[in-house]
Amino acid sequence: MAKRYSKDSIKLLESLGIDPLKELVMLHYNMKTQIEKMEHLGDLKSKGHKVVGYSAQAHAMLLAAHERLLNNMMPYRYPKVTDENQAESIDTPPITITLNTGSKPALEVNRDNRY
Repeated sequence: MAKRYSKDSIKLLESLGIDPLKELVMLHYNMKTQIEKMEHLGDLKSKGHKVVGYSAQAHAMLLAAHERLLNNMMPYRYPKVTDENQAESIDTPPITITLNTGSKPALEVNRDNRY
């Protein structure tokens, strides 16, 4: 049933002309631009220019909202690891390489870099 509702939701959004990922990306760029403006005004204010800046609280809230936005966009690029798509760890036997150097004694190197 969940898949049917997901498909219905996708069709509805498409019919309305809404692409959620595109909207998130546009919001990301808008927030990034606003953060850069805030930091630039803060730099001017610290240099003694008389400008109306933003409060530290507003800047911190915008940074936190931007971080939440980026975290919400992460599954589109990096899906969560589940038991189904997690690679199984396979125990492999150690590899041993023996080097014969003629008259000198042989040198053995194994996977753990122990001689």
